[in-house]
Amino acid sequence: MPRLKFDQLLSVYRATQFSPDGRSGNLTILDDGVLATLRLLDTDEDALQDSGIGMGATDPATLSIGDVIQVDFTSPRIGLGSLVKDFDTLVKSSSGYIEEPSAYFVVDGAYYPGGGNPPDWLVKYRKTLKLISLLSQAASYLDRTKQAFVFVRKIKTVIPIRYNAAMLGRVSAVDADRFLGLFADEAHKDQKLEILSEAIVRLCEAQPVDDRFRTLLENLGTLADAVRDGYKLFASSFSYSKIKGELEAAKIEYVTKIHKTIVDVQAQLLGIPVASVIVASQLKTAQSCGPDLWTDVAVISGAWIFLILLVVALVNQLLTLNTICAEINRQRSKLVKDYADLGQTFTRVFDGLIYRICWHRAALAIVGTIAILGACFATVAFDRVVSVEVGSCLTGKVPMVFPPLKP
Repeated sequence: MPRLKFDQLLSVYRATQFSPDGRSGNLTILDDGVLATLRLLDTDEDALQDSGIGMGATDPATLSIGDVIQVDFTSPRIGLGSLVKDFDTLVKSSSGYIEEPSAYFVVDGAYYPGGGNPPDWLVKYRKTLKLISLLSQAASYLDRTKQAFVFVRKIKTVIPIRYNAAMLGRVSAVDADRFLGLFADEAHKDQKLEILSEAIVRLCEAQPVDDRFRTLLENLGTLADAVRDGYKLFASSFSYSKIKGELEAAKIEYVTKIHKTIVDVQAQLLGIPVASVIVASQLKTAQSCGPDLWTDVAVISGAWIFLILLVVALVNQLLTLNTICAEINRQRSKLVKDYADLGQTFTRVFDGLIYRICWHRAALAIVGTIAILGACFATVAFDRVVSVEVGSCLTGKVPMVFPPLKP
């Protein structure tokens, strides 16, 4: 059996002349689609229950196109869609106060999504949903279950989202458009939302809970003025020279941090010649398990210990550079977002810092490579001057040979 779809119910609703209460009506079988839907409901008990349509004693098998029958209606299964008498009933269904249902049929006006020019109530409804979406960004969070804004300041302020057609009819379209227009530009949007949040709490905290959302809708002009005036105060503290000065100070700080990654390992860098060329010059020829051998082992072991410690230090500095680079990129993204018109001018400073970081990474990599090559050179020299198996000396397979004591 095919599953019932809301489009099939729509074909029935559109062909029905509803009674004033919207619970019954005269259905005219206009086409094969309506007839097929009625016959599906007659043969599929699950589909009949999901549809909320009652045909009484009428037998769909005897019907034909053009017939008119009496039909009763209740709400279909909520997962299919909604059949409502008017707009007020629509917004009370499911989460209709904060988002438009995806599938519905309104008896008054016979409107459904995609059904031609939207009626006046739908235009106002959709604009109200835009307002709610914007207000939810200013709120601490939107409680979707209870359909309410929650503002957490010194105290918790809850604003239940409740409205009807009469309330929307009193909303000034001019004030609503002016209010929405304040947030059309992404520049400093976070600051504007913060100003709006404070204005909403001041406006609503003294109002009865059930009247708070109505107060918001009726005072959109007041809220728009509060945001505009608050933003002017914020913008007055912004100047090109001030931002440039702060950026130059940040540049000096970052340059110092980047430079410090080399300074911190500078002492170890001076030890690279000691761990390579000078170490090799201190090796002595060893043909037996004597003091010369152990001197050479101690020297080469010291060289590799130095190399390991140096590599650890270099890796640590590279990780530090990565952290600094991430912070610079975050600051650059924030600057471009907050000052969209000037962001590209300022980001050149960050480009220079990123170049410096890349140079320091390359320098540390070169230093590490030189240190490894030096240790390898010292190891090759050790292998050439020592002609006895060190392992054999450690296990005692080769006897220890010591020079005779001086008289």
